[in-house]
Amino acid sequence: MLTTRESLMKLTKSLYERNTKHELSDEIITSGSSKNVLIDIPEGKSGVAITVKVVYNSNASNGVKLELYHSPNGTDIDTDTDDSYNHPFVAGVVKQKTYILPAPHSYINLVITNLDVNYDVVVSLWITFI
Repeated sequence: MLTTRESLMKLTKSLYERNTKHELSDEIITSGSSKNVLIDIPEGKSGVAITVKVVYNSNASNGVKLELYHSPNGTDIDTDTDDSYNHPFVAGVVKQKTYILPAPHSYINLVITNLDVNYDVVVSLWITFI
């Protein structure tokens, strides 16, 4: 028989697995370029938790920037944003961080930009709808 704690852990894992997508897996973003990820927010959800893992080259001198652009329909996307984050950076180190983001519209266009002009980064991205 499961204890209350074990039951809660099992339920939490089940909810996590149903609501989390592994959107990018070891995606290479070349030096100075960007990757766009259009996130479709399911009905009944009001936000997302995005977990970003970045592998930096040992000679890198700059990190990754995340920018969020909102859209009511997935086509008409904001041209400017107030929502941007400089992801933690240390050359030669893997840095992972989770960001909690409100979703005032049905879509978020996440732009991941490699700010280093000489070295590529390797990015993984998980999205959990909340």
